[in-house]
Amino acid sequence: MPSLVNTDDLKYRAFLGGDEVFPGVAFGDPLRDANTGEILYSEQHANTPKEIDLACQNAREEFLSGKWNCAFMKAQKAAVFRKASETLESLQERIARVDAIQSGVVISVTREIAKFLQGVLEEAAMKIEGGFPEARESEVTGDEEDQGTSPVSSGEEKDSSPSSAAKEAEKTKTKKKIISQPHPRGVTVVLAPWNAPAGSALPKIAGALVCGCPVILKPSPWAPFSLQLVVKSLLDAGLPPGMLQLLHGGPQEGQMMVSNPAVSVVVLTGGREAAMSVRQSVVTRPVCCLIESGGSNSLIVCRDADIDVAVGGALAGLTLLNGQWCAGASRLLVHEAVYAEFEAKLRKALREMRLGSSMNPQTDMGPLGNACILDGLKNLVGSTKERFPEAEDINEGETEVSGLSGATAQAGAEAPIFPRGEEKEQKEKEGPKDGPALSVCGSVKAPPSTLSERVRAFHLHLDHHLHGLFDAARHRRQKSHGESPQADTPQSCDSELRDVGAGEGALFFRPAVLKGLPLEVFAQREVFGPVASLHKWGGDSEGEIEEENKVVQAVNGVDAALQHYVFTQSSETSRRIARKLRCGLVQVNMAAPGFPAESPPRWSYFGLAGCGEEGNFEETASQFLLWQTLGPC
Repeated sequence: MPSLVNTDDLKYRAFLGGDEVFPGVAFGDPLRDANTGEILYSEQHANTPKEIDLACQNAREEFLSGKWNCAFMKAQKAAVFRKASETLESLQERIARVDAIQSGVVISVTREIAKFLQGVLEEAAMKIEGGFPEARESEVTGDEEDQGTSPVSSGEEKDSSPSSAAKEAEKTKTKKKIISQPHPRGVTVVLAPWNAPAGSALPKIAGALVCGCPVILKPSPWAPFSLQLVVKSLLDAGLPPGMLQLLHGGPQEGQMMVSNPAVSVVVLTGGREAAMSVRQSVVTRPVCCLIESGGSNSLIVCRDADIDVAVGGALAGLTLLNGQWCAGASRLLVHEAVYAEFEAKLRKALREMRLGSSMNPQTDMGPLGNACILDGLKNLVGSTKERFPEAEDINEGETEVSGLSGATAQAGAEAPIFPRGEEKEQKEKEGPKDGPALSVCGSVKAPPSTLSERVRAFHLHLDHHLHGLFDAARHRRQKSHGESPQADTPQSCDSELRDVGAGEGALFFRPAVLKGLPLEVFAQREVFGPVASLHKWGGDSEGEIEEENKVVQAVNGVDAALQHYVFTQSSETSRRIARKLRCGLVQVNMAAPGFPAESPPRWSYFGLAGCGEEGNFEETASQFLLWQTLGPC
């Protein structure tokens, strides 16, 4: 599989104060190709404590020097981001392939994330050109201060008439300003996740840099490579080396960075354990934290929902990024009136999913990112079935994979050894067997159906939304420069990927949807994988509002929720339910990361889902600013 990737892109590189260094400390488990299990490195790699201290010192000195904030003019700063954006455009396919191998996320999605990166830097350049961040001014009227001298010279007789006094008073009144001006908070540590490393981290990195905060970036040890390409593009574009550094490591190295006294801001996208560790590390210091640690998210299907749309949303919520995303829907709550239809269509859609290599553009869902996630999900499904024998997995069953003796794919377990090369040709001759079809890219093909196509389109909501964000920034720039908007050119490299299969060591896990469970089973944990529970609500001969209140109470009975989903054809119903939900994001009739590009979103993290606020570029970037007010002047 690495033959499909530039081998230099899978080499460890750290960027330390303008120098490119190799992280020489070996630790942890082997780093593997998610599709084949092939070992890329026998151990993960980290930088030394001395290098971490030096990076923090470099960033602090860069911050205090004021070079980026004072010496660089707006046009120069914008030019850096624009040049880096152009570089990323040429690196899109390389970044997409590296992420597909690192994380197992299908390449049709990682390509859109790679396009999104270019849009982020375009947006940063335009914000700088537009004056962001800018001071805020207000005017006040006041009297001039007595400077100890009289306006009447010695020996002159002062005119004490009323008209003269009014004129004198008017003269002494002046217009003065109260000015609130932004200041960068300081050195920022960004701890990136492994499921969408560049797509998650770059908006925060760009926001911090635009606001004048030097950044020290640590990629996840499970996905260390794609962010190296992003950082190098910014440094090669002329960003001062002390403004952006990248070091490798695991939790121990992250702890060292966060605990360094030079650090003023910590950005983390990760699990609850990591979030609690960060908070404990900075509890004695005035450090600003922007933390997203996920939660238990629910999908509510109302009695008037379009069931095909709802099924597509459930499938997307369950399987986007292979189910490994913070906003994944782990509880599906369906109104009793439409439950039977929903379950039947979801069961059919799950069986028609194409499970296969993340490098194959025709794949619906790839392998999991690492063995720890796979083992955790297997244990979760297995232990849940043991505790609740009455529970049923609607995706239960196994499919014999023709051409491989004894190979089967079980729901909630590893998928089979997928065929490659000449085995693929034999499978195409034999065709699919009877029974529930597990469609494997490069081998068995699912029979076409309207529902399957509709679900697949919904499953790729990520493509449309991230592509929309990229297009919005690019087209605004083209318009401002008097250029004609250019359409994307189709991918020219799909031919070499279309027949790619997966290997023996791939970490596949078929989605599991368990019904017959108590509602609270998945309530207080982030599943972080393609596993959900299916529940029925309503039908208790109560009024509509009382039914809604009951389901909302159940959904809110968690200590952390990032995003919920509501499926209904009534705007009034969706708004009424959303007002009662305790989470930062509520999507209506869709399940995707983020909102359409033209919307101005802003959200907060509720409870243990995180801390801070995010939204569009300016909302996120404002987390890196302090404000100083002076005046009157």
